[in-house]
Amino acid sequence: MAKAADSASLEAGAGESKPTPTIASSPLEYQKLVGRYEASDDVYVSGSVRAQHDFGASAAPGTTLATGPDWVWLLSLGAAWDVNKHVTLGADVSGSPPSSRSVASPFSYPSPPATLSSTALMLARSWSVGGSVDLTYDTFDEEAPHDVDGSVELSVGYTRFGTEQSMTEFDSPSGQPQDVGAFLAGCAATATPLCAAVQRASQQLSSGLGQWRLGATPTLTFKEETDAALDAALYVYDKNRPDQAGFYDYRLPRGGGEVATFGAGLPLIPPRWSLRPELGHRWKLVSVRGWYQLTDYTIPSYIGHAVGAKVQLYLDKWRIYATGSYRADVSLNGAEDNAQTWVAGVGVTRQF
Repeated sequence: MAKAADSASLEAGAGESKPTPTIASSPLEYQKLVGRYEASDDVYVSGSVRAQHDFGASAAPGTTLATGPDWVWLLSLGAAWDVNKHVTLGADVSGSPPSSRSVASPFSYPSPPATLSSTALMLARSWSVGGSVDLTYDTFDEEAPHDVDGSVELSVGYTRFGTEQSMTEFDSPSGQPQDVGAFLAGCAATATPLCAAVQRASQQLSSGLGQWRLGATPTLTFKEETDAALDAALYVYDKNRPDQAGFYDYRLPRGGGEVATFGAGLPLIPPRWSLRPELGHRWKLVSVRGWYQLTDYTIPSYIGHAVGAKVQLYLDKWRIYATGSYRADVSLNGAEDNAQTWVAGVGVTRQF
């Protein structure tokens, strides 16, 4: 960012979203606006706004309850200061305002002598807020160009994720959808374990997750035309099982230790660490970048593979580009809850 001229970019795209193994796949479309401004010779600021529309998903086999649509906004504001010609200090804040979505998710409850599995519709209101700081050292010198230059960026960031949920519908023992309010009205006369579980799940339940990210990115640039980078990140959480945030176990009163489980989780698969090599080259009018990312998730035996690319055309002060990525989150123990997502977009940048 600190080397970029004043500019504004507009991007739009579409794809397939599956933020967690619990949430069903659904189409998405998005728009993104990014601006960069050189406040002085050594201070730069940037900001971005991204709006994503997730469409409703199809119902899973065996139920008519389906995950609904939502709008998710992501806002960010950053600044960088060139301390000297080799050192840059940066900081940014970002956040996603609360967005609501009805999520079809697993619901299990005791019905002696067995535990029954069902599907429930959880009205989930989710948000996030965070920030980061980074320090970059590079060897670039405009007065004495090198055939090979290098840089190292060190960063630390924190993000807080939050969710509030309540059950609105569920598949009753008969297999038909049941409105929670109507069902609880009939529980006064005949209290059952199912009544107790639904009563608890109908209340507004809150959950949060704090995530620290420690990152390092060394980069080599050859003759100012080709660069190779490796981004490495380690994630630390304030919970022992971050993948269980937003899921709830409720021990039934006056029972024999029976537990009901429900919840939509958080709209993310928490990573434990990631490695992302990236390679880019620019010709006179065209540049191409490609990357691969390996992610180890906190979900046991669950890893992610992602690839992406960006092609950009330089036309004086205008830049036209196309970008895309594909991600497959794979269970190594043979489970069938693998997640696959992709996104593709086109954009234009105007430099001033």
